Amino acid sequence: MVLLNQPTFEIMNSSDLLTNLRECRYIASKNKIDIQILDQKIEDITKSLQNCTSPNVSGNLEGLLELLFVRADMDWIIWNNDEGKSNRESALMKLLATCNPCATLVILISVINQVNVGSRQELCLMCLARYFRDGRFTSLLVAKSTMCSENSISENRMMESLVNSLNSLPNAVANNTSGKFSEIFHHIVFFQMLALNTGKAIDALVAKMRKSESVSLKFISRMIGSFCSGSKADAFFGIFFPLMIANSHSDYIWRRLSKKIVITMDGKHLESLVLHFAKTSPWYGCMTWIFGDSILHNRKLKSILTHKLLFSRYFTDINVLKNVIGSIASVAKDIFFEVLGKLFSVWSDESALKHTSYDQHKYISQAILTCLSHIDKNLDAAHKNDLNNWLAVGMSHHLNSTNLRTRVLGMIVGECVAKKASSSDNRLDFGYDKNKETESLLSLMETDEPPSEAYYSRLLEHHHKAELDMEAKIAPASSELGGAVEALSTSKSTFLKVISSCELESDFADKCDVKPKEASDTDSDDEDLEPYDMSNCAQYKKLKPPSYIRDCMEGLLESEDREKLEVSLNAVTGLIKKNPVAAKEVSLELCKILLFLANKFDIDNFTACRMSAIKELILVNPEEVASYLTHEFYEEEYCLQHRIDMLDALTGAAVVMSSAHKAYREVNTRPQQTDPKSSHTALNWREVVDRRIEEKTRRFGKSKRTQPPPKANKFGVVAGSFFYPLLAGYDRRVRTMDLLGKDAIILGKLVHSLGVIVYASRNTVASRKMAMSLLEFVFALRFHSESYVRQSILLCVSMAAITVGETIEYDNLGELMHWIDSIISNDSNETTRGLAFDAISAVKSTFFKSVRVDAT
Repeated sequence: MVLLNQPTFEIMNSSDLLTNLRECRYIASKNKIDIQILDQKIEDITKSLQNCTSPNVSGNLEGLLELLFVRADMDWIIWNNDEGKSNRESALMKLLATCNPCATLVILISVINQVNVGSRQELCLMCLARYFRDGRFTSLLVAKSTMCSENSISENRMMESLVNSLNSLPNAVANNTSGKFSEIFHHIVFFQMLALNTGKAIDALVAKMRKSESVSLKFISRMIGSFCSGSKADAFFGIFFPLMIANSHSDYIWRRLSKKIVITMDGKHLESLVLHFAKTSPWYGCMTWIFGDSILHNRKLKSILTHKLLFSRYFTDINVLKNVIGSIASVAKDIFFEVLGKLFSVWSDESALKHTSYDQHKYISQAILTCLSHIDKNLDAAHKNDLNNWLAVGMSHHLNSTNLRTRVLGMIVGECVAKKASSSDNRLDFGYDKNKETESLLSLMETDEPPSEAYYSRLLEHHHKAELDMEAKIAPASSELGGAVEALSTSKSTFLKVISSCELESDFADKCDVKPKEASDTDSDDEDLEPYDMSNCAQYKKLKPPSYIRDCMEGLLESEDREKLEVSLNAVTGLIKKNPVAAKEVSLELCKILLFLANKFDIDNFTACRMSAIKELILVNPEEVASYLTHEFYEEEYCLQHRIDMLDALTGAAVVMSSAHKAYREVNTRPQQTDPKSSHTALNWREVVDRRIEEKTRRFGKSKRTQPPPKANKFGVVAGSFFYPLLAGYDRRVRTMDLLGKDAIILGKLVHSLGVIVYASRNTVASRKMAMSLLEFVFALRFHSESYVRQSILLCVSMAAITVGETIEYDNLGELMHWIDSIISNDSNETTRGLAFDAISAVKSTFFKSVRVDAT
């Protein structure tokens, strides 16, 4: 009977709860309410809520909480503020403690953005601080990691919204309160507190796994990934990462959960996480515990460890190399020797030795020496032959270098490789001076020993101390300091007001010889001061712009110095124009650097400077750079924005080379008038007379426009390098791009770029063939569903018609014109119809006289 009556009881309980919720909302919406009646209703809801989990109740409860904070009577708000300051648990606090932790957090964060000042905001911040102090956030993480919900779109959106709200909560509180907030919402303290709560949540999940319960770390992984950007990573991982190392050392389940966090993390955050681990891990074995054998299955992680951190960037902290290479060597020997081969390939390349900086080359040498430290003495003959072959190629280039430090690098690497590859006692020995740099390089041949047990015990002790310190920081008493920590102000009156609240006004006034009563009179003096005009002041820059293009390339590769990167980016275009010969030598390498350059420091005019530099490189070395860009356009390792940048650079350079962007200012501009008395000796008398007659002559009717002088189209020589590679690969299957499918925006951009390139090649020998090839290409795409693609096709038809003129007959012209007519009649897009009018006008004015179209 109990089992039969239990659903009926739950339905009755849910019905009563919904009734109480509606009555409570009605009472709270009144202008004047009885505080005791409203609190009694809230207590009844709290008691009924413990035995009810209906989704209808959850929705109504969220609406009630938002109504209480935003629209409830001010007397009730003030009374709850007083109850909270007295550390008494009001009915509202009890209700929030009973509600779902996820829903409670979402409501409190949304209310902060709605109430900007006053007692309502104070109450909301008090409840939010109480939420984190009571460990509700830990309960939220545990609930999100144990609930068996479907991987739906709504669930993913909700998780993403919650993570973004957490990420921006300190900034939102600081902006809405003008700096008047408790220490718990300081951005460093807040993320340290989240790290402590995350550690507690994983401890709870470890306990559940020991009971054979299933858990999901998708939400925790997404949250940690979002914290990996900027200064938040230092605050969060400064607490969380030592705990992860200490527990992974002794607990296999902790190690398994740590690996799961890395595997399920979004790829865009994984590099920051790996880099932080590589910098702070005390031993490469700790990284192996956390990452495990994920390098064998996760392509993104493999790319970061084997390519980005070794070849695309370099670090002064040698701990990064030791941890990255050590973790690879301890998990995958095949990948380890593959990485070693790539390192030797770069190290022995003569061009890379000349064109890269010494620090970058030293970083590659340090990576090779670190790899050698993980090679056993009992090395098989095949690997020994590989080492000798790699060494033989690069040693001569290093010994022939004019830089002494480069030669010493080659000597050290040669000695260490010979020591590993040679089985005899006859070892290679060079005579070079010993110093701190050589000793640090030779020390890389020794592998680090694992930390002792006492080290992991100290990590746990420090973590326990951090928990106690955090409890003291976020305690309620620490945020109730009167007005002493309300806000910082430079005015004397505000400062004296704070001093007086702490009963120190008299002492401060005696020492500073300032009278508090007269402070309000002097406060208005600041308003009479006129601000100094700083509009014409130039921005001070510590770094000078580079004078040589190779120095500029080194600055563009800088990943940690914002000012150096910005100065180099602003100077690269001018250096290419100033010295085109030197730019041509390194055009391909500089183009690759600019193409992969990311705006990680949010530099002003970053895109404009970057695209201008790529365009100038094409102008300096058009055939090679254009061939490189058109080939890379269909490669897999580029995103859609990279491909759009390639097309923009190619079309921009094509227009410049064909002089299509220049207006004939020299023809239409009138000559400057000069004083004849001052210049009569330099001018011929005939020129003086003609000029005077021209000035005094009146003409009626339109003046005859002077035709511009003919100029050669320089683009015609290299037009094929721009056009045909782009046209030839449109149907190629690329994993990261689907031109004929979902990536219609790239297809439209490609068609548009081909049309501009054909137009830029007009009046050249190659233009006719290119125009007909373009017409054949767009004729097959004319029924595309996307309006942008159709607009690009119509533009190409116009460009082809203008380019070829009346000299070529096109077989499918009748069908093409019929399609354009249908666009004018039936297309719903106004822009597309306008382009169709232009296209049919261009076709009729050029092809109509030379092509016979059948009446049918």
